[in-house]
Amino acid sequence: MYGTDENETGKLILIVEDSLVQTEVLNRKLSREGYRVVVAHNGAKGLELARTLSPALILSDIVMPVMDGYRMCREIKDTPFLKEVPVVLLTQLYEPEEIIRGLESGADAYMTKTVCDDLFMAKVQALLNNPVQFRNHSDLKCTSFEYEHKHYEVHSDRAQTLSFLISTYENAVWQNRELNKVQNQLRTLNEMLEETIEKRTRELTNEIAERKKAEDDLRESELRFRTIFETNTDGLITLRIEDNKFYMCNRAICRMLGYSEDELLRLGIADIHPKDELPHVISQFERQVKGEISVVEDLLVKRKDGSVIYADVNTSPITLDGKPHIIGAFRDVTDRKKLQESEVARLAAEEGSRAKSDFLANMSHELRTPLNSVIGFSEVLQDDLCGPLNEKQREYVGNILISGRHLLSLINDILDLSKVESGKMELELSVFSLRESLNDSLMMFSEKSLNGGVNIHLKLSPEADVTITADQRKLKQIMFNLLSNAVKFTPAGGSVSVQARMMRVEGREMREEHPGLTQPSSLISHPSSDSHQDFIEISVTDTGIGIRAENIPKLFQPFSQLEPVYTREFKGTGLGLALTRRLVELHGGTVQVESQFGRGSRFSFTLPLKQRAV
Repeated sequence: MYGTDENETGKLILIVEDSLVQTEVLNRKLSREGYRVVVAHNGAKGLELARTLSPALILSDIVMPVMDGYRMCREIKDTPFLKEVPVVLLTQLYEPEEIIRGLESGADAYMTKTVCDDLFMAKVQALLNNPVQFRNHSDLKCTSFEYEHKHYEVHSDRAQTLSFLISTYENAVWQNRELNKVQNQLRTLNEMLEETIEKRTRELTNEIAERKKAEDDLRESELRFRTIFETNTDGLITLRIEDNKFYMCNRAICRMLGYSEDELLRLGIADIHPKDELPHVISQFERQVKGEISVVEDLLVKRKDGSVIYADVNTSPITLDGKPHIIGAFRDVTDRKKLQESEVARLAAEEGSRAKSDFLANMSHELRTPLNSVIGFSEVLQDDLCGPLNEKQREYVGNILISGRHLLSLINDILDLSKVESGKMELELSVFSLRESLNDSLMMFSEKSLNGGVNIHLKLSPEADVTITADQRKLKQIMFNLLSNAVKFTPAGGSVSVQARMMRVEGREMREEHPGLTQPSSLISHPSSDSHQDFIEISVTDTGIGIRAENIPKLFQPFSQLEPVYTREFKGTGLGLALTRRLVELHGGTVQVESQFGRGSRFSFTLPLKQRAV
């Protein structure tokens, strides 16, 4: 309870309200205007205070504990000395039933709890300053009626009813005004909202369009990346830096390493390199991560089957799923590495061969000088220029002369071969008759063939009876080597045939036909020939012991001799055919051999009819 001064009851207002918040709000409004206020928190307490204090105005809530506002109001109006005290019900009273109950309780007015301060204070002052008229007049009646199946009895006069209805109307007008204000505010807010929504819709539309474009661009970029990644001929693989595990790989790296994609993605960097190479591999990758290098060359990579390949690895940093990765491009350079190693070996072999040739050339010169003296003095002794020799002395001098000449021939072959291999031998070209040159070569073996019982003859086709441009001495040397072998390996009663014929090239190839031989026609390539050049083919065919097929590749290798049976029965150095091939090739021709073991051999070579000027 707030103030209780009985001498100022005209300004005392009783508030009956169970809500402490609402009570405080009403108390402040009234106290600010100078009214004294007392408070009760239920209808029973309010009735007790009203009977005790006789306030000038009672403001009461309806729904309260112990006793509601309707009953308290009815009790007050039924109390003779309180029935003139105005009672205002504080509620909503939106329903007709609530208005009827308000009239039935005898309330003088009602106001909503949310009414504005100005209207609230105006109503309070009106009720305090202008008491309701016509109270307790003879026209007070009890009106009985039913509404929605409920019976009501209203004991009020016209003034009370009018006052209550006016307050109802005022409250309705105020609520309508407030509603209009709220509606106007809502309309304004709605317009603002519509404008905001429209603006935001445009923004969202633009954002959606931009996002869709970004998604399309990202999808297209991912598709391009995936396409390039998958179709790249280099092996591509990505490595998560945090755990050194593979994240993505393309088909090329799978083929290169022999793994399926699932198998490879379960591996890490340590699984695809030899164990002893790992420290080097890791150090190189660390340098790549730091940006010190971009490509690691000739890196050993281990395949699934355990074999190793060489690869150049190019790496770049990349972010995938928000995490740092490295993408590596592996290019298989095993063939290049082998080629490099082969080239190094070839250069070393060439250098060795050149050193050998230089050595042999120097040694040949050093040997020929004293050997010529031995041969020369042997000839002087054999010719009795220093006095007659007995039979024993003549036999020994003859052996010295024969051995010296054989050794000189061997030294000359070595010297010529070394000159060809070192590129120091040049052709001394001249124009001469092919028939005469071949006859001269056969004449060198006529006595030997007669003594050995071997028939040797020349067959020259008419179109080959021409002059030829070549190195005549080297042609005789070629023929000497071939005829020497043919006569040496042909037993008594056999034959050696020398044939020559003209051949024309077809494009860059030359067609040869050998009638009477069991082997098919041969196709020989002439890299130095042009499309209109004529060649002379010269062949030496014997009916000797022949050569096994597996031994033919050894024929043209320097110092190479065939089976021991040959070397025991037939003497030789193994240089003749090697030198022959070099001399033929020096002219721009080729050498071919055909043989059947036990039946004989055919050695043929081709020479250009005209040599090109260099």
